[in-house]
Amino acid sequence: IKLLETAQLSKKETSMNPQEIKIYRKLIAKLKDNCIVCPQVAVPSFIHNKVRKDFRIYASLYVDFLICERKSNEPICVIEFQGSGHYGEDRELTEARDILKRKLFDKVDIDLIEILGADIYGYNENKEYIDKVKLDRELEIVKKRIDIILAKLESNTSKNPNTTFYLKI
Repeated sequence: IKLLETAQLSKKETSMNPQEIKIYRKLIAKLKDNCIVCPQVAVPSFIHNKVRKDFRIYASLYVDFLICERKSNEPICVIEFQGSGHYGEDRELTEARDILKRKLFDKVDIDLIEILGADIYGYNENKEYIDKVKLDRELEIVKKRIDIILAKLESNTSKNPNTTFYLKI
């Protein structure tokens, strides 16, 4: 509490950068029928571990977008945007976190989809911007991957008709 009293804090204007906001809005529009798009989600909010000390492995990790199946709210995949600012000031640390996320999500059977800035950027007078046509094309690919994930999920549910999803309120 003493640290809080002297901390130089302020509210951020937004939880996402302008490029993430563009991607988020497009994801919502593209996935609205079957999925919920949750931006800037802490990994511990959707991964459970049985051994308390294992929590430290991923306690400080966040994902750009968590995609959940609309009816059950089950996490089905994570989308990470690797834009030009992705690596920040410490490329080595960021690369290590990226590897950790890939292995972690593979272990818990959550698909990881990475959107690369190089695939969606356009350039005007040496300034990068998200090219709408390239972003739409990339998100169409993302949607197809998510449709496959949803079909597998539906197939697993139909094989076990007694599966029930509970929503805690």
